[in-house]
Amino acid sequence: RVADNEDPVKSPILIYNAFNYLNSKIWPILLTSLESFESLFSESKINHFVNEQIEKFETTTINLMTHPFIQTKSTAPKSEKIFGHSIYNIYNDKDLINSVKWEQTMYGLKGAKNVTNYKITLIGVFNTSNFTTILNVYTEKQAEQVIYNITKKYGDTLFTDEIQQLNNALKKRLLEDIRNDIGA
Repeated sequence: RVADNEDPVKSPILIYNAFNYLNSKIWPILLTSLESFESLFSESKINHFVNEQIEKFETTTINLMTHPFIQTKSTAPKSEKIFGHSIYNIYNDKDLINSVKWEQTMYGLKGAKNVTNYKITLIGVFNTSNFTTILNVYTEKQAEQVIYNITKKYGDTLFTDEIQQLNNALKKRLLEDIRNDIGA
């Protein structure tokens, strides 16, 4: 039995709960911001990755009412998956879920002097006793840049102002990059 004052240690259900939190509370906010930029591009595409492997099947919505982020007792069925990858695999360390990534690529910035594509990634990294949320923006002119990085204990969530900071960092970076690329 773990003492009440000890931090929880990485387990499949804690990874699953952290993933659900990022997938249902953080990514949708970022997507809403990204939608306001999509008309500036010719097209866009979203991909999902687990341990840098692309999702195994089309993403489906999971009923979050049956898996709230914070649980005192957790009983997730052994069939639970994250983007098609099972959260339960004890036979091979490389198959344990260590990271998930949401990636939106926006192609062909309209009005740019050169073909300009943008890649925005939200990454959840599952460490032993906490998880890290990383937001990156990448363009052809600039290597991938971390624009926001925060670490929380399993079971903790981002504060409202932290979510706002993350979202504002994304919008600010995109506005700066787009202005530079179209010479405005």
